Amino acid sequence: KIFQVVKYLVNPRHPIFRFGSGNRATLETIPKEKNIDVRKHLLEFYDKYYTADRMSLAVLGRDTLDKLEEQVLEAFKGIRCKPAKALPDLKKDPKISEGLYAYEDDNVVSDAKDKIPERLIEAYNVHNLKKIIRVIPSKALRRIDILWPIPPLWEEYKSKPWSLLTMLLGDEGKGSILSFLKKKGWATGISSSRYILTRDLCLMKVSTSVTKAGMANYTSVLQAIFQYLKVIRRTTNDEWRRIFKEESSLRELRFRFLAKQAPYGYVHTVSRRGHRYSPKDILSGPFLVWELNTKLVKELTSKLHVENCNIILVDKDFEFNAKEVKTEPNYETKFTVSNIDSELLRMLGGGDDSKKGDWEFHIPCPNVYITTNIDIKKPMSEVAQMEAKKVNELTLKKRKDFNENDDLEFTFLG
Repeated sequence: KIFQVVKYLVNPRHPIFRFGSGNRATLETIPKEKNIDVRKHLLEFYDKYYTADRMSLAVLGRDTLDKLEEQVLEAFKGIRCKPAKALPDLKKDPKISEGLYAYEDDNVVSDAKDKIPERLIEAYNVHNLKKIIRVIPSKALRRIDILWPIPPLWEEYKSKPWSLLTMLLGDEGKGSILSFLKKKGWATGISSSRYILTRDLCLMKVSTSVTKAGMANYTSVLQAIFQYLKVIRRTTNDEWRRIFKEESSLRELRFRFLAKQAPYGYVHTVSRRGHRYSPKDILSGPFLVWELNTKLVKELTSKLHVENCNIILVDKDFEFNAKEVKTEPNYETKFTVSNIDSELLRMLGGGDDSKKGDWEFHIPCPNVYITTNIDIKKPMSEVAQMEAKKVNELTLKKRKDFNENDDLEFTFLG
């Protein structure tokens, strides 16, 4: 519901603006009023896009690969292969690379050498950025989100430059945003993530779960986040190499020890990767990082500034002026929209460093607890096991006059 409100600021002609779930009003009432045959449009959509050349299939089974291939050919041989209009090349258009535009499918030049579209739809511009949206949620939530449109960088999955930024912004250790906010009593949690909305549009998000005092001081919470971004911008190449090495090691461990998924959910997930990763990387692509691209990391960081963001304040206790309140039509969520005022822009943009000495921000210290040896130890001999048991035996002696306020006395026997 909150995301539907966030989409309110996107250009209405952009695909992401549409109501993705659908309801009786959008699928029946409104089409009838406009004399639109929904079923006819659905079949046209199916005929246009549901072709084998645009599909990706994942099959999971215990049979041999040859047997599985035989079954697949038999089951899916009836699906037509009708060459559709070529999808635009996101790499070759500078506006697309900025993550601000979407292609209108009907205006793609299918026979053009570089597949460049004739017309583009702008998703974000100066008119729908630098906004503050206040939302009254249906649940008891109190949260501050910052959203920046960034390039999707589909082809950069081997370096995943965004993952280093989300790791730093979501850090909870000493010198982090959350550590500072917890000391102030303003926040209980923080997370950072990257959301791909369409082939051309992506959002970087920092979400902070705040206390009542934190929401009352939301400008200070925002200032802390933007101050930490300054620290990230000052990170040296050597520090980026160290951070990348740690991130790479942790991702490799998570991938190696992934829990098994239910078959249905697993093939659904894997099939979607067929459009994003090279065949040899389909299983590992979302998890591993192979290389460091410091240049791209710095380019992404440069986009995370106040002039290029929207701020979402979510609080069940908000009370709105009747003249200012808006209602999202699909979920009937109450919200307001206002510009980020000039004073806050100056504060978040770096014009006010009067509290510089209070922040105590720094990037995470080296993580000495990342394991480098995951080999399983060989079983000990029976004699060695007995010796280890003696050394590690822990005895708790209960004093005769023991009560719940007494200290417990531990004795290690060896």
